[in-house]
Amino acid sequence: YYRFVRGDGVLTVTVILFAIYIFVLGPLGETRQVDRLGVDLVFAALVVGGALIVFDPTLTKRVFIGLVIATVVARAFDREWPFAWTSVAAAAVTALAAFFLGSLFIARALRDGRINGHRIMAAVGAFLLIGVMFSQAYRMLLQFVPGAFAIGGEASQAMALSQVPLYFSFITLTSLGYGDVVPVHPLA
Repeated sequence: YYRFVRGDGVLTVTVILFAIYIFVLGPLGETRQVDRLGVDLVFAALVVGGALIVFDPTLTKRVFIGLVIATVVARAFDREWPFAWTSVAAAAVTALAAFFLGSLFIARALRDGRINGHRIMAAVGAFLLIGVMFSQAYRMLLQFVPGAFAIGGEASQAMALSQVPLYFSFITLTSLGYGDVVPVHPLA
């Protein structure tokens, strides 16, 4: 067990679980097909598990676990009391947690040793987390500029409550850009 956790194989497992969260559980939670609290708790478990596995120093782990707890609390407040400030706070701490975990993935991928498929998966995980960070930035932007994006040619006011920021983030990040979601405000 110790060899697996300290080896590179755990990077692949962590990234696969994180991809399942992003592309399966997240959209199901947003469409209310599964409980959003459960989805948030799975997110917290994945992030904490990833940090515990990927990074060694104890102080960094404690700070990061505190950040994850703040993320879960902010998302719970946003779910129960959906005000602009709770949405912005939840998006900000989620983006910060994604940035921190992405940094941990990159640090683990670039440490001394041979480059292998597992380390490449860590880089893929960091890439996925860039998409999560930008989606949270779009969520924050939508709290201050509600019609910043157009869906199907019409400005959308309810985008902050859907998966559209995550979708837009990934179609932009992968340079697909279907044109179904278009930024219409200069900040977007």
